[in-house]
Amino acid sequence: MSNNVVLDFVSQFMSDHLQYWNKLEYVKTLKLARNRLTSEECEHLVLFPQDEGEFLFTFNEMKNNISDLQFILENGNAAYDVLFWKNICAYYPKMDYSHFYDFIFLEPDRYKMDLRNCKTIGGCFKKLKEHIPARYFETQYEGKDFFGEFSVKLDTVHFESRFEKINFSHDEVYLIPYFIEYRNQHLIEWIYQEKAYRKSINELGINEICGKLNEISIASTVNVEGLIINRIRQMLHNKGYFEGIDIEWNHDYAERVISITFIKKSSAMKIKITKIIRAYNLEEDLKKLEAQL
Repeated sequence: MSNNVVLDFVSQFMSDHLQYWNKLEYVKTLKLARNRLTSEECEHLVLFPQDEGEFLFTFNEMKNNISDLQFILENGNAAYDVLFWKNICAYYPKMDYSHFYDFIFLEPDRYKMDLRNCKTIGGCFKKLKEHIPARYFETQYEGKDFFGEFSVKLDTVHFESRFEKINFSHDEVYLIPYFIEYRNQHLIEWIYQEKAYRKSINELGINEICGKLNEISIASTVNVEGLIINRIRQMLHNKGYFEGIDIEWNHDYAERVISITFIKKSSAMKIKITKIIRAYNLEEDLKKLEAQL
């Protein structure tokens, strides 16, 4: 388990997305997770999709840092996860979600883990630690109130987060693994249901949320690609090339590339030149192109 709170979040609540994060090196993962992505427009669009014309999410804060833009373009799925975390990590509910787990305590024999009982509640809880995600025992301050924290009292195990306060008695302590499993499956959905309720929307499913965020991410990618095209076009103009300029992103390749075509005059002839820029090596390839012009 990583000490990075965004990766921990993905591991617990969006485990199917780990395929994107596992492709990143550790240092690059930290870079992506710590990027300052703007999220206000995104949250507004999730709850008010009809305002799309007024609130188009862009990487405005990062326009001057082309290397970060390049990195996000190359890892768009993981960048979406960072944005999603920033949208909900600071959310404080008006209601206590503790009652959502009442059904577990009503049928303890159905949901408890089958382990031999211990004399002390601390001993029982110690046996459970290997069955509970490590994130729930880390001391990292960032995000701890989101994931929650366990503390062993004299006759109870107390769990407290920003969303719940729950006590497990000696007889109930083996319900904790299922409690965590159920929490991981539903917490994000509950948060967005309450956010939607506050915005006077009756229902907003998690699939709809993810789909809308993905649309916004695609729109943002188009904006960033446009910025890079304009940068290349200006480079050509600065070097005296104005005819036959055609700059296109090619998304058919595993590694995205940019095809650049322009007309070079040589004596009485006009020669059509085509250059290929690799998105993953954008800065280096642009320097080489500029030197060749």
